[in-house]
Amino acid sequence: MKFKLLFIVFFAGLNLSAQYDLEHVQKDSSKRSTTINWFEIKKRTYVGGDLAMRFGNLTYIYGAPIIGYDFYKKASVGVTGIYQLYRLNMGGAVQTEHTAGGGVFVRWRPLDFVLVQTEFDLLNTVNYDFSIPDKRVNVPVFMLGAGYCGSMGDRAYYNVMLMYDLINDPAMPVPKFINPIPLYLRYGFAWYLG
Repeated sequence: MKFKLLFIVFFAGLNLSAQYDLEHVQKDSSKRSTTINWFEIKKRTYVGGDLAMRFGNLTYIYGAPIIGYDFYKKASVGVTGIYQLYRLNMGGAVQTEHTAGGGVFVRWRPLDFVLVQTEFDLLNTVNYDFSIPDKRVNVPVFMLGAGYCGSMGDRAYYNVMLMYDLINDPAMPVPKFINPIPLYLRYGFAWYLG
């Protein structure tokens, strides 16, 4: 009896969901706009990056260009490229090391002067962890942090952020803000295209 009741309910449900009014669809002559509003996309897209430099016996250059898109009010996603150069001059002997990589980030500005960001990067670098025999390694970096934003006009802002590396890989090549703690200081800017 239960099987027959289940069978009737199942086929009754199929019959009800199979109704389709073809005449109503044919009479609907409304056009749907498929054009892309490039001005709106440009207005929500920003470029910028982080930059750090030091010159002398130890030359350090860090650059990370970004491109982001505001998907909701002051929340955005984006991608970044990363390049870092270390050059150490020890009395004529010069040691040079390069690091390159990229990543993705999510950024939120709850207030005009507050920036919260999380990002995941993958860096190809010289092996600083001597327990691994390879000369170059890929280092995952998962950072979470917050900072201050300052306005540079209507379409741009600069930021200073303190980021914490949740993975804390021993081969991480970027110098720490406070040596034993995986905190990193970032200086950057963002400029909206529209």
